[in-house]
Amino acid sequence: TSRTGVTIDGPAHVARGLNTTTYRAQTDDAGRFTLPAAVAPQGLIVIHDQGYAELSLAAFEASGSITLQPWGRVEGSLVLDSQPAANERIVAGNHVTRYDDAGRRFGFMSFYLETKTDSSGRFSFDKVPPGQCSIFRQQRRARTGFESHETSVVVNAGAVTQVVLGGGGRTMVGKAVLVVATGPIDWQAVPVVLRLKTANEPGPRPKRDDFSSSEDYIAAADRFFEAHRARQHFGAFCDSNGSFRLPDVPAGTYELEIKVRDSKVDSVSPHDLSDPASEIGSLVREVVVPEIPEGQSAEPVDLGTLELVPR
Repeated sequence: TSRTGVTIDGPAHVARGLNTTTYRAQTDDAGRFTLPAAVAPQGLIVIHDQGYAELSLAAFEASGSITLQPWGRVEGSLVLDSQPAANERIVAGNHVTRYDDAGRRFGFMSFYLETKTDSSGRFSFDKVPPGQCSIFRQQRRARTGFESHETSVVVNAGAVTQVVLGGGGRTMVGKAVLVVATGPIDWQAVPVVLRLKTANEPGPRPKRDDFSSSEDYIAAADRFFEAHRARQHFGAFCDSNGSFRLPDVPAGTYELEIKVRDSKVDSVSPHDLSDPASEIGSLVREVVVPEIPEGQSAEPVDLGTLELVPR
């Protein structure tokens, strides 16, 4: 564009020698731009209608110019209970992190794109940055929600990436109860979450002080976050009586979690709306979804009545 000048997205932020301030400039008619000198700059991100680029300062200094990559595109469908799922919220996103020379991890770039499935359960995203991308179904109610049927894909520049969410596995059903509840429970605001257990569970998050070198810490941190990304999530909200149903759950061993919070409907609270309400009952247990034998139908996994532990 023809408008030039530098702006800062929010206040400048330099902590412990790590500069996470975002400076923004626009190119002139010749495609040139100017950015001010900065303490410990970490990289450049360029966004245009025609493409995208991210690069280190070293790469930019070596070439003196930036070549944009064409945007990628994601097309897909959501299938639940062997049927196209219409009018469902689908999210595409990624959070790119980097490490400075001292091994400190920081957020470099993130994006979050949202759409709804059409009447045939199909969805699409234009202008997706090339690279890793997570696609998932999302449901929200009041102050809670969940992500489900997440799939990770690699988006290539100038190409279309196809993805299908759901479309296989078994249905899991059950009913949550809290026997000692002192008041009514808004069960329809209670999420039920499944997390896939993998051979490489994340374990505790690595700490820089526990490693003798930045390289060892970075390798351990990358393994930790990769293990987190490998844990698929599935979720559903309960019905009004505490019953729940999670469709299209692939075979595997999962951690089931249900938490009931004191919503205090029609009441006054001294807390901010973003603060989580106090927990009044919960359940965490391991559940197994068996493989579907060849030639047989996918019988539901019925967990029966699950009594939550009061807090």
